[in-house]
Amino acid sequence: MYNTPKRVWKIRGCIEHVLSHPRLSGQQLEKIIGHVTFALLIRRELLSILSSVYAFIVKNYDKPTWLWASVKRELAMIVALLPLASADCRQQWDTTVYCSEN
Repeated sequence: MYNTPKRVWKIRGCIEHVLSHPRLSGQQLEKIIGHVTFALLIRRELLSILSSVYAFIVKNYDKPTWLWASVKRELAMIVALLPLASADCRQQWDTTVYCSEN
Protein backbone atom coordinates (compact mmCIF):
# COMPACT_ATOMS: atom_id res chain seq x y z
CA MET A 1 0.00 0.00 0.00
CA TYR A 2 1.41 3.34 -0.95
CA ASN A 3 0.03 6.66 -2.09
CA THR A 4 0.18 7.38 -5.76
CA PRO A 5 0.87 10.96 -6.85
CA LYS A 6 -2.63 11.01 -8.35
CA ARG A 7 -4.24 10.10 -4.98
CA VAL A 8 -2.18 12.69 -3.13
CA TRP A 9 -3.07 15.35 -5.72
CA LYS A 10 -6.80 14.60 -5.44
CA ILE A 11 -6.78 14.74 -1.64
CA ARG A 12 -4.76 17.95 -1.69
CA GLY A 13 -7.15 19.56 -4.20
CA CYS A 14 -10.16 18.52 -2.15
CA ILE A 15 -8.74 19.98 1.07
CA GLU A 16 -7.75 23.20 -0.69
CA HIS A 17 -11.30 23.49 -2.06
CA VAL A 18 -12.69 23.03 1.46
CA LEU A 19 -10.32 25.68 2.79
CA SER A 20 -11.47 28.16 0.15
CA HIS A 21 -15.18 27.32 0.76
CA PRO A 22 -15.12 26.62 4.51
CA ARG A 23 -18.81 25.94 5.19
CA LEU A 24 -19.79 22.29 5.36
CA SER A 25 -21.37 19.69 7.60
CA GLY A 26 -19.51 17.22 9.73
CA GLN A 27 -20.84 14.43 7.52
CA GLN A 28 -19.30 16.05 4.41
CA LEU A 29 -15.99 16.57 6.19
CA GLU A 30 -16.10 12.97 7.43
CA LYS A 31 -16.08 11.66 3.85
CA ILE A 32 -13.01 13.74 3.02
CA ILE A 33 -11.24 12.70 6.23
CA GLY A 34 -11.90 9.06 5.37
CA HIS A 35 -9.72 9.49 2.27
CA VAL A 36 -7.15 11.42 4.28
CA THR A 37 -7.04 8.70 6.94
CA PHE A 38 -6.44 6.00 4.34
CA ALA A 39 -3.63 8.04 2.78
CA LEU A 40 -1.99 8.67 6.16
CA LEU A 41 -2.05 5.04 7.34
CA ILE A 42 1.45 4.58 5.92
CA ARG A 43 2.66 7.26 8.38
CA ARG A 44 0.27 6.85 11.31
CA GLU A 45 1.88 9.56 13.40
CA LEU A 46 0.40 12.12 10.99
CA LEU A 47 -3.10 11.09 12.11
CA SER A 48 -2.44 12.78 15.46
CA ILE A 49 -2.88 16.15 13.73
CA LEU A 50 -6.63 15.68 13.29
CA SER A 51 -8.06 16.20 16.80
CA SER A 52 -10.11 19.37 16.08
CA VAL A 53 -11.30 17.90 12.78
CA TYR A 54 -12.82 14.92 14.59
CA ALA A 55 -14.43 17.16 17.20
CA PHE A 56 -15.93 19.33 14.44
CA ILE A 57 -17.36 16.26 12.69
CA VAL A 58 -19.08 15.04 15.87
CA LYS A 59 -20.43 18.44 16.91
CA ASN A 60 -21.70 19.52 13.47
CA TYR A 61 -22.55 16.20 11.84
CA ASP A 62 -25.95 17.18 10.40
CA LYS A 63 -25.68 20.94 9.93
CA PRO A 64 -23.46 22.96 7.59
CA THR A 65 -21.24 25.21 9.68
CA TRP A 66 -18.25 27.46 9.13
CA LEU A 67 -15.02 25.59 9.80
CA TRP A 68 -13.30 26.44 13.04
CA ALA A 69 -9.90 28.12 12.82
CA SER A 70 -8.33 25.06 14.45
CA VAL A 71 -9.87 22.78 11.80
CA LYS A 72 -8.54 25.00 9.01
CA ARG A 73 -5.11 24.94 10.62
CA GLU A 74 -5.12 21.14 10.87
CA LEU A 75 -6.27 20.72 7.27
CA ALA A 76 -3.53 23.10 6.10
CA MET A 77 -0.98 21.01 8.02
CA ILE A 78 -2.25 17.86 6.31
CA VAL A 79 -1.81 19.51 2.89
CA ALA A 80 1.75 20.46 3.82
CA LEU A 81 2.66 17.04 5.22
CA LEU A 82 0.82 14.83 2.73
CA PRO A 83 3.91 14.37 0.53
CA LEU A 84 5.63 12.72 3.51
CA ALA A 85 2.94 10.03 3.64
CA SER A 86 4.65 7.76 1.18
CA ALA A 87 6.71 4.62 1.16
CA ASP A 88 7.69 2.12 -1.48
CA CYS A 89 6.52 -1.16 0.02
CA ARG A 90 8.13 -3.10 -2.81
CA GLN A 91 11.59 -2.47 -1.34
CA GLN A 92 13.34 -5.40 0.24
CA TRP A 93 13.33 -5.73 4.00
CA ASP A 94 16.57 -5.38 5.89
CA THR A 95 17.16 -8.60 7.82
CA THR A 96 19.57 -7.00 10.29
CA VAL A 97 18.11 -6.27 13.71
CA TYR A 98 19.69 -3.64 15.92
CA CYS A 99 19.38 -3.33 19.68
CA SER A 100 20.82 -0.82 22.11
CA GLU A 101 20.63 -0.09 25.80
CA ASN A 102 20.24 3.41 27.14
